[in-house]
Amino acid sequence: MSGLPNLLTNAVKSIFGHPVALERVQNKHGDISVDLTPAQNASANCVIRWEELGMGAHPHGRGQGWVLGWSMQGGVWQSYDYHSANLESLMVQDSSDDWTCDIRLVEGLSASKSELKDFLTLDQMAEGTCQGLIEEVSPDGLEKNLAWSEIRIVNQKNTTDHFRHYAWDRRIHLINDGGSHHFAAARYLAGKLNMPVPLTGRLKEYNLSYKHVQGLREEFDMYPIKDCQVLFGEMMDALRSYEAGFCLMDLPSPFINNKVFMLPKNSSRSVAASKFLAQAGLPELGAHLAELCDKQEFVL
Repeated sequence: MSGLPNLLTNAVKSIFGHPVALERVQNKHGDISVDLTPAQNASANCVIRWEELGMGAHPHGRGQGWVLGWSMQGGVWQSYDYHSANLESLMVQDSSDDWTCDIRLVEGLSASKSELKDFLTLDQMAEGTCQGLIEEVSPDGLEKNLAWSEIRIVNQKNTTDHFRHYAWDRRIHLINDGGSHHFAAARYLAGKLNMPVPLTGRLKEYNLSYKHVQGLREEFDMYPIKDCQVLFGEMMDALRSYEAGFCLMDLPSPFINNKVFMLPKNSSRSVAASKFLAQAGLPELGAHLAELCDKQEFVL
């Protein structure tokens, strides 16, 4: 008999529009949210690549801005294609050839035989893995490290190595193919000697568009969930049971297999589901992106 009161309670909740199935999923799995706090270390690969958000979201290759959704249509639950101009234009990208900065402004690298994410800074990496390269604290020692052929940004005219700047991260990274230890050592010695070392190469810049972030927030409330195939399936089933339409996309790298449930704001059932998820403590992605926009050097 203990189950009967619960059944009656759930029936009453359903009558008044409460997403019972969604509540059941949340109670079963506990914290289903994703920590969107970026790791701060010397690896460019740990920066959250928001420029990839929505990229390849449609399983049939419809292109940037297209997502696959599900909703109740004519009494039948079915999929549909949806294009968001805001999602398509979420990122403003620019590039500059022959951009110059001092070596000390570079705070991260993309490739190394050492585990870059284990070091908070490139100086820490130099001290931990490059002792033999930083023993000679002199202009000659600095020059020897810079002359290492694998530091392509210095020693090769035509190179794919380039600088990258994510405005929400606010740091400069060198996207390199090699030479990480000699580069870190040279950078370390330049700091110790207080010697400028100008570097010149291509710069790729990525900025979140505040206008289109706000536009996307007007279309959807968006909730990333943790990587769990069972949870993903149960979330889909719960939303279907509640007849709350939704679209799907993936979180960008470095996240792997984390889905984002996009709940349309033009659907009362989806809005009610969103309200429940917010009250359950799930971070809303649109609000997070708006906060990142506020941290950028300038607003586009």
